[in-house]
Amino acid sequence: MKVLLGVIFALGAIIPISKIFSNSPREKSESASNREAQMQTLNGRSFVLAEEAGMTGVFIEITPQVDAQMRDAQRVKITFSAPGRSNPAEMRKEVYLLVKEFFKRSKQTPGFEDVSSYWFSPTAKLVDQYGHETQGAAGKLVIDREVMFKMNWDNATPQRIEQLFNTEATLSWKRSEQE
Repeated sequence: MKVLLGVIFALGAIIPISKIFSNSPREKSESASNREAQMQTLNGRSFVLAEEAGMTGVFIEITPQVDAQMRDAQRVKITFSAPGRSNPAEMRKEVYLLVKEFFKRSKQTPGFEDVSSYWFSPTAKLVDQYGHETQGAAGKLVIDREVMFKMNWDNATPQRIEQLFNTEATLSWKRSEQE
């Protein structure tokens, strides 16, 4: 018992005792509202950067994410209209260029290094085997923070971006009957 009290008093010299045992609803509420304000700020920055990069019809979704290396990690999902190209290969190339432009702009923005992953979800007109057209997710490009910082986005070509997403990230495209 004396040892336990000694440890508590030693910790009290380093960390205030109130911080060790504080679980007050007020502190939890302040913490939650603080986090919400941070996410709104990040949402606003992501939206502006996506529009500056040339993305249209942008919708941003920010989700808290468990990350062992970061205390308050977020995953940013950016849904946008893919460029209207008749050739799917050309549309994909344009999407890679939009992603490149987004990262070129975001690398200098405070707070973006704190995001654990980015998920780009371009939407496009899809044509099924019977010729029916629908608007939907054309692809999924997900990149983690560590992989994102490996790429020199200023000199990235569409081929390098595709290779990066194929080898070290997540890349999938929906197949259209136009291909």
